[in-house]
Amino acid sequence: MSWFGDSLYFVSLLWLVQEMTGSRAMMGLVAACRTFPALLSVVAGAFVDRWDRRRIMIATDLIRAATVALANSRRSSASRLRW
Repeated sequence: MSWFGDSLYFVSLLWLVQEMTGSRAMMGLVAACRTFPALLSVVAGAFVDRWDRRRIMIATDLIRAATVALANSRRSSASRLRW
């Protein structure tokens, strides 16, 4: 279920970037940024083994929530500017 939600989030993020910028290059940049954390997985694995997993999960969920809220506020302000 989590994978499905992540996929919907990613598709909606790409859609939002397309609507706001109209640039396919920007969509590509967003898609490339999604793969960036995978490059850090080896290093991150070492840290996760040493730290409390519950706190890491909470922190990453809060970061994601802040990102979604920021994108939503940017979307709201951009739609107001068009009128």
